[in-house]
Amino acid sequence: SNDSVAYEFMNEPVAEDHEQWNALIAKVHKALREREPQRTLVIGSNMWQSYGTIKYLKVPEGDKNIILSFHYYNPMILTHYGAWWTPIGKYTGKVNYPGILVSKEDYEASNDTVKAVIDENKFTTEEWNIDRIRADFADAIAAAKKYGLQLFCGEWGVYEPVDRELAYKWTKDMMTVFKENNIAWTTWCYDADFGFWDQKKHDFKDKPLVDLLMEK
Repeated sequence: SNDSVAYEFMNEPVAEDHEQWNALIAKVHKALREREPQRTLVIGSNMWQSYGTIKYLKVPEGDKNIILSFHYYNPMILTHYGAWWTPIGKYTGKVNYPGILVSKEDYEASNDTVKAVIDENKFTTEEWNIDRIRADFADAIAAAKKYGLQLFCGEWGVYEPVDRELAYKWTKDMMTVFKENNIAWTTWCYDADFGFWDQKKHDFKDKPLVDLLMEK
């Protein structure tokens, strides 16, 4: 039914040029609207649905049944701590949040590869807190207001090995910013390595996280 199923054009598109993605959006939108004029459509930003590229989106005009989507996992050194598939996942020191994420001592104890990632992201010099999240969301919020559309954070979450108190602090800040700006959201994920539910045991893996997500 049109009330329960929406179509997302593509999950985390990656185009060398933003106009390539915009051209595909226009083509797919035209084809879908010829067949299903009432269907809700979800359009994400280029480069893995980045919050930083949503300002380059060219959304079809005159169609208010569209949801703008972005994903957010910053700071990665917190949300992906210990994640083997990411360069920053090899960092083994302490993460501080809110505040300066990496101390000088932990930076010096890291290998050169990890230091390079820390330097690139300014984890030893820039403060991370709720105001940083607000600032990061600014372009996405502006785009939604420009087009008069609902904004949706389709992915965000914390890897299971991350210190739970850190995870809860970051999650609470994320939820606050969502509520402040009427941003719809879906956390990544339900089960698996970012999840809060154990499908096999049919029980919560992280009930405090669920309580945070369900707070009104």
